[in-house]
Parts: sequence; C-alpha cells; structure tokens
Amino acid sequence: MTTPQSGFSNILITLVVGITLVIGIGFIAINYLKEDGIPKEYRETPPPPAADTGTSDKCIVTGCSAHICAKESVITTCEFKPEYACYQNVRCELQSDGACAWTQTPELLSCIAQAQKSPPPPAQPTPKPKIPPPAPPQVVPPQTTQPPPTPPTPSSRSFTIEADDSGFYPTSVLTVPKGPEIILTFQVRSEGVYYGGLTFRAPLSPFPETSALPGESAAVSFTADKPFTISSYWPSSDVWKADLRIEVR
Repeated sequence: MTTPQSGFSNILITLVVGITLVIGIGFIAINYLKEDGIPKEYRETPPPPAADTGTSDKCIVTGCSAHICAKESVITTCEFKPEYACYQNVRCELQSDGACAWTQTPELLSCIAQAQKSPPPPAQPTPKPKIPPPAPPQVVPPQTTQPPPTPPTPSSRSFTIEADDSGFYPTSVLTVPKGPEIILTFQVRSEGVYYGGLTFRAPLSPFPETSALPGESAAVSFTADKPFTISSYWPSSDVWKADLRIEVR
C-alpha cells in the first residue's frame, strides 16, 4: 500500500530527472551551436589559402612594365627595356635588410647582362596622317545666251487677181511683203474683155510682161523691194485699159 509521502517522493524524483534531461540537452545544443562564444550561423568561413604567386605577403610587383619589386604600388612611365623581361622568372620578396627586391640569382644577373648588351629596338616613327589633295575647283562653263530664233521667212507668197477691160478685182491696190518671191496670177474674165485678151506690163520694174486670153490665166514671179504699177493693155493695139498698184511692206 502506497502512502501519501511515498507518492510525493516519486513525483519529485520525476521532476528532477526531467529538469536534468532538459538542462543536459540544452547544454549540448549550445556547445554545438557555439564555437569560441560565436554562434555558428554568424561565424565567417576562413578564406582559402592564397596561391603561391612568387611574391611574399609584404612585397608586390609594380610598375608599368612589371619591373619593380616594392612594398606598395609605384606609378612609372611605360618605357620598356630588354632587361625587364628577366624579372619574370625570379621572386619578388622581402630581403634580409627589410627591403623588397628581386632575389639575385646567377641566372638573373646573366640575363640582365645579356639584355643590356643587345641594342634597343628602333623606335617606330609615328605615321603622319595622310591628307588627301584638295579637290580641283569645278569649272562652271559660262552661260551663253542663245539669240532668239529668227522666224522663218516664207520662201514665196502667192496672189490671184482677176482682170477685164474695166479694171482689176477684188482690188486695184495689192500689198506684198518685201523679200520673198511673189507669185502673181492674172485670171482674165471671159466677159467684158476684148477677144484678143489682155497684156500686163510694168516698165522699169522687176515685173515681167505677160498676156492671157479671155477665160485663161497667166502667172508671173518677181521680188519687190519698192512700189510700182502694173498696167493692162489690148495686145494688138496697145491701148491702155487699167492700173494695178503694187505696195511693198
């Protein structure tokens, strides 16, 4: 039979054991998460070891041609010398006197001596920019003014005049142009004309004499430069019948 005192003891023992387990688990977890007092998630991962580049941690290779071994960067002119190539196979490191310098080896000294004996490469001349020759001036041909074309002159002008014993028709004054050939045709009427017809002439003029019978015609050509008069006559008796005035313009 369990007494009240024994039951209380069992409960107390159970509580102590439980608290001990909780404290133990917490202690293990803290030791796992911490290292040197810093939580694991906040710890920095150490960088990987640097590769061996032939220089010490305190010396660097500097200069435009990588020919200087110093503790800090040095700005130099970019003038290359043959001996600078000898430093590619030696170490830039801290010397016994505390200064940074190239480690002297027989190979380095021999390389520098050989390089200093060889003549420096000839300087390349700077090419001059090619300036194209100036373009020749454009010659503009002078503007020639063409005279206006002369209107064509008719080679000939034709006129027809009817005639009888009483006069000339449709006009007794005929105006002709000066210069071109004039072709003048006389048409003698069938009625009102002597049976022998009519003769047409103009003395002291370029007009040639011509004749025509009733109902017939006669054509003459001439060139006029001044006015004159053509007269009609009976051919057989030479009786004057009428005048035709020729005006020239």
